[in-house]
Amino acid sequence: MMLSEKDRYNALRVLPEFTRIKSKTLQEMAKSCSETTLQAGEKLIFNHLSRFTIFSIVSGKLSFFLKSHAYGNQALDEFGVGAFIGDFKSQVDFKGEISLVAAEQTILLSIPDNVLSPILQQYPDTKFYFDKTIRALLYRGQFALYMSSLFNFHDPKSFKELLKGITWHSLGSGQVLYRQGDPSDSIYLILAGKMRRTMDEGNGRHRLVSEMVAGETVGEIAPLTGSGRQGTVAAARDSILAELSSEGFERLTETHPQITLQIARLVATRLKNEFNKKPAKHRKGKIFVVAAVHENFNTKEFVSSLFSAMKFTGSTAYFSAKDIDKELGQESIAQEPSTSIKNIEISQWLHKQEILYENIILIADNDWSEWTERTIRQADHLLLVADSEASVEQSPLEKKLNALWDFSSHLKQSLILVHPADTEEIVGTKRWLEKRRIQSFYHVRNEYLEDFARLARIITGQANCLVLGGGGARGYAHIGVLKALEENGVPIDIVGGTSIGAIIGAAIALQYDSNKTFELCSRYFRKFFDFTLPIISLIKGRKIEENLERAIGNRQIEDLLIPFFCVSANLTRAEQVIHNKGAIKDALRASMSLPAMVPPVLQSGDLLVDGGVLNNLPIDIMNDLYAGGKIIAVDISPKVDLANNESHFISTSGLRLLLARLNPFRRKDYIPSIFDIVSRSMTLAAVNKSMQSNEKSLTSLYLLLPVDTVGTLEYQHLEKIVDLGYSSSINEVTKWCRGNEVVE
Repeated sequence: MMLSEKDRYNALRVLPEFTRIKSKTLQEMAKSCSETTLQAGEKLIFNHLSRFTIFSIVSGKLSFFLKSHAYGNQALDEFGVGAFIGDFKSQVDFKGEISLVAAEQTILLSIPDNVLSPILQQYPDTKFYFDKTIRALLYRGQFALYMSSLFNFHDPKSFKELLKGITWHSLGSGQVLYRQGDPSDSIYLILAGKMRRTMDEGNGRHRLVSEMVAGETVGEIAPLTGSGRQGTVAAARDSILAELSSEGFERLTETHPQITLQIARLVATRLKNEFNKKPAKHRKGKIFVVAAVHENFNTKEFVSSLFSAMKFTGSTAYFSAKDIDKELGQESIAQEPSTSIKNIEISQWLHKQEILYENIILIADNDWSEWTERTIRQADHLLLVADSEASVEQSPLEKKLNALWDFSSHLKQSLILVHPADTEEIVGTKRWLEKRRIQSFYHVRNEYLEDFARLARIITGQANCLVLGGGGARGYAHIGVLKALEENGVPIDIVGGTSIGAIIGAAIALQYDSNKTFELCSRYFRKFFDFTLPIISLIKGRKIEENLERAIGNRQIEDLLIPFFCVSANLTRAEQVIHNKGAIKDALRASMSLPAMVPPVLQSGDLLVDGGVLNNLPIDIMNDLYAGGKIIAVDISPKVDLANNESHFISTSGLRLLLARLNPFRRKDYIPSIFDIVSRSMTLAAVNKSMQSNEKSLTSLYLLLPVDTVGTLEYQHLEKIVDLGYSSSINEVTKWCRGNEVVE
C-alpha cells in the first residue's frame, strides 16, 4: 500500500516531537519523505544513502534482534507506531550482529537528514524535544545490548516494563555521581564513558579502587548489603548511565534470578580486591590528548615520534579531528558541540577504539575548537607540549585549556618540553613551571628515540623506576646493581633515593653509567669528613658542600632528562620532604644530613635532616608519583644489623676500643663505630616502617643486598662494595629480566 502525500503529512503531524512545526513546513517535509514497507520477518537494511536517514514507524512493529554465538537469535526490544529508528546503533560495541526485523507487515516513513536538519534549526523547541527522543532511543538500544551481554536478559515485554523505572544520566568529566557514605537507593549501568571509584582513607588520601567502563555496573554493592555508598564515584570522562531504583532492581531479580547471581559475582570480586587493598587495574584503552601550548608548534611531528615509541608499549592509534570525520564518514562531525546529538556517535566510536587499542592519542587542534574541548573531556592524561625555545608565557589556547581544567582537575596533566637535537644541558625549566600549576613535566630532544621511548614508558605506566636506599658507604653497592641492570639492557626511566641512595640516583638522573658513577664517587664522595667539636654534629659539613658543588655545580632537578627525587626529613615539623625541584646539590645535602653526624640544613626556618630518619627506602613515594611503573628497589639496610659483637666491648673505654682497632695481631672481630650506631639508630624507625607496611609488595624487583659485613663509614672500600653489589644482584636481575619483558 502506497501512502499518499496527505497520509504522510498526517503521520508526521501526530508525532509529539513535530507538533510545534507549522503545517506548511510539515507539508513540505511530507513531500520529501518516502516510504518503506517490510513484510513479516524482513530486515530493515541500511545502505550508504540511508545511513543518516531517520525512520518513523507508521504501522506495524519492529523487533530489535541480537544474533550471538552464545544464544543465537534473541529479541531484545520492540518498537511500535510513532517510534523513531535509524542507523544510530552502528557505533555500539557488542559481540554479535544486531538487526531490526519486522514482527508483522510494517510501514516506515523515511526523513532524510538533509531535509530534517534545516527544519529543526528553524524550530529550536522542536529540535530540543526531537534530540531528547533520539537520545532516549540511543540509550535504550545500548541498554538492551548491555543487559543481554551482562545478564543474559532477552525478554522484550519485561524490558519495556524495566524501562519505566529507568532514568538516564549524562555526567560531564569530573562530575560526581555519588559520594562515600551517601544513602544507596539505586544501581547504575554505564552506557558510555568511564567512571572511577575512590575510597577516602583519611588524612586527605584517596585510593583509586576501580575503574568501570561502558557495559559495567556501578553502585551494586550498597543496595544488596543495605549499607551506605562504599566509596565516591565520579566520571573519568563524559559518561552516560542508566539508573535503576532499588525497588525496580528487586522486581527485576524476582523474575530473572540469573541477574542476582551475576551481580553477586561482581560484588564478591570487588569486595575481595578492596579487602586486600589490591591496586586498581589499569585498563586497556587509555586516552592521551596532545595539545600544543603555542599555535605554531609542529604537533604532527611530535605525535609521529611519540607514536613510534608508544607502539612498543602496546597497541596504539592516534586521531585528529580530520581522522574522526573520515572514520565516521561525516564532514566536520568532530567539530560538533558536546550538546549535539552526534556527540553520542563520536563517544560510541571512541569506546570501540578503546577496546581495540591499549593507547589512544587524540590530537587537539592548535587553536581552540569544539574538537579541542571534546578531547579534553575524553582525556585520561593531557600532554601539554611546548618548544623549549619559545616564550614561556601562557598562550590564549593554554588559558582556555586551564579554564576547562578547573572543572576537570581529577585528570592528569603533564608538560612536555621539546628541545633541539643538539641540546647538551637543559636549563630554564623553572621559568616554565612558575607560570603553570603542573606537577609532572618531562623533557625530550628532537630525533632522540631514547627520549621518546622513555616518555612513552612513563606515561603508559611501564617505566623502570629505580629506588635506592640509604646506608652510608654501603650505598656504593648501588653502583654494582646499576652495572647488573646495564648488562641486562634495563633502561632507568625514573630514579629516587635517600641519603647515599640519593647521590647515586642523582648520578643516574644525570645520565651517568656505572663506570662514570664509580668515578664520581671515587673523586668526590670518598673522603669528605671534616670533624669538628661535637656541639651540633661530629662533622662540619663544609667539605661535603664543596664536593657537591664541584661534582654537580648548580644543576637543577627540574632540568634533568631522567626524572629524579630524593627524600629528607623535616626535623622541625616531623614530616618527610620530597625534593623534585630546585638545586640538586641542596637536595642531596639535606637528604644525607644524618643527625649528630652532619649539620642539618636550614630551609624556610625549618631544619632538614637525613631522609632515612623517616623513609630510608622511598618505595611508597615512587608508587604515589609514578603509579603503574615497574619499581626496582635496592635495600641496603638489613633487618638484622650490628650483630656478632663482643659483649665485653660494650662497656669498655673508647681508648681501649681504639687500641684494639689499631692492634695488627688481634683477631678481626666486628666492632661497630659510633657512626654505625648513630646511623642504625636514626634509621631504625624507617626500617621498621617498611617491614610493617610491607612496601615490598609494591615492587616488581626487590633486592636486599648482603652488606651487613660492611661498615657504614668504610668509604675507602669503594671497589670492594661495588663488586659486592654486583655479585649479589646479577643473578636476580637477570632472572627478573627473563621473566619480565623489558621495553626499550
